Parts: sequence; structure tokens; C-alpha cells
Amino acid sequence: MAVLTPPFAVGSSIIWSAPRAFLELLSRITKRVVILQTHFATERETNEFNLSSLTKWEGAAGRWYPEPAPGVEIRDQDKWSAWENQKSFWLTRPWILQSLYEVGFDLVFEQFDSLAPSIATEMATGSYHTQDRGTFVGVRTGRLP
Repeated sequence: MAVLTPPFAVGSSIIWSAPRAFLELLSRITKRVVILQTHFATERETNEFNLSSLTKWEGAAGRWYPEPAPGVEIRDQDKWSAWENQKSFWLTRPWILQSLYEVGFDLVFEQFDSLAPSIATEMATGSYHTQDRGTFVGVRTGRLP
């Protein structure tokens, strides 16, 4: 039996100043499956992350997230922040899926079982709704040339 070890990028959009270029890099090093557990931008204007207005970057829709100013003390306190870029681009859910497809994953989906047992509640009013964070999967099935 073969053991499958897919790349797994946690919190990845927080560190992306060029998310589609990052997905292209992941595609080059991935044979079969990529799993992204990441924030995404929504249509909602209000959010707790101080995101920019909806805009386009690298041809995709999303919002800019302002990263803390560089400094060792910030890195020690905020381990999830980017260390070098001053802002990161959060793609919208549709653009995360579209980008995964465009870099060569012909089966793309968002996975929701991590929200169980109350998936509907989590999506409507729970952490999924308030944190705008999801798990996205890209699979190469061999159907694309």
C-alpha cells in the first residue's frame, strides 16, 4: 500500500503577498494532493481583521490584510503573522478554488468535516463565519493533460 503525504499549508494566506504565485509553487512540488487550511476574503465589508476593500491582485478577487510592522518582539507575540511582507492578500473562496484548478488540480473542493458535529451552525454563526477560515483541497486525478 502506498503512503500519501500531501503538502499541507496551515494559515497560508496570512503569509501570501502573492497567493497565486505561491499556489503555482505548491503545484510544481505536489504530485497528487494539496490541502490548504487558510483564511479567505468574503463579500462582507465588516470584519475583525481590518481587511481592505474588495480588490483584484494577480487577476483574482480578494482583500489585503495589513501585517504587523517587522520586529523580533512582534514575531514572538504573533507567530501567525508574516515575517517579511507588510501586507498579505486573502483570496475569496471562489478564487482559491479557481486558482487551485488553474495550477493543475482538476478536482477542487472545500472540506467541512472539521466543523462537525454542528456544521450548519459553525458556517452560519460559528468560527467558520467569524474567522473566515476554511480547508481547501486540490487533487490531481490524471484527467488534465
